[in-house]
Amino acid sequence: EITTGAGNDIERVSNIARKMVCEWGMNEKIGPLTFAPADPLNGQPGQIMSEETALALNDEVKKLVHSAYTTAKNILIDNRQILDAMAQALLEKETISREDIEELLKPQTA
Repeated sequence: EITTGAGNDIERVSNIARKMVCEWGMNEKIGPLTFAPADPLNGQPGQIMSEETALALNDEVKKLVHSAYTTAKNILIDNRQILDAMAQALLEKETISREDIEELLKPQTA
């Protein structure tokens, strides 16, 4: 279930990905080009582009966001025991320190 906090995270990652692709030239397919959005407050009209270019930009932003989502999900799945231990510690203490986290990250001996 998406909460307000998660919704804000999705908005922020989408904005960063769009800047990476459209403004900072951080995409192999699009290359080191800038496709600046309109900024009516500063009198910037925005860049005129073809529908094909707009679709390519959107596709690259979407790929970047989905790749980041998959990476984050895999990190959480691969570290599920640590995640559960941290969640339990937070339920018990409400806050945990760096030392608590370091202790949780130590390999468990059988």
